[in-house]
Amino acid sequence: MAAVVLVACGGSPTPAVEDPAVSPSTTVPDSRVDDGVLHLGVFLPGTGPGANLGQPMIAAVAGAVAGIDAAGGVLGRPVKTTFIDEATAVGFGQVLQAGVDAIVGPASSRVALRSLSEAVGAGVLVCTPSATAAALDDYPDQGLLFRPVGSDSLQMS
Repeated sequence: MAAVVLVACGGSPTPAVEDPAVSPSTTVPDSRVDDGVLHLGVFLPGTGPGANLGQPMIAAVAGAVAGIDAAGGVLGRPVKTTFIDEATAVGFGQVLQAGVDAIVGPASSRVALRSLSEAVGAGVLVCTPSATAAALDDYPDQGLLFRPVGSDSLQMS
């Protein structure tokens, strides 16, 4: 099921090199029950200063999910989505508690750096559409972070 998110977000995992600026989780993810339904957590800014960037991203996710569902869903089932406003949430806690299989977001590099260890610790794939911080280049994400946009280090080149 994560392949749908991988295809949508592209990218490749970064090597696991520890960055002293972040404190990633080193816990081994618990096994999650496979219920046969792709459940996406949408963790983007729907309100606040980032809403002008987040609203089109939210609409893009909704459009993609509608297209997938119209084509028969994933494994014949509709995609489930849970929206948590990045502007008002503190980290990925709420979206992870919803039992998601993957997270689209956050939009902010700062939020990604602060929250990514939660998702990595839970073994949940994260595709951030706009987090470009160079500090994410070597983040020990266990292959769970995908960025379809180039990092600041690539853009400087």
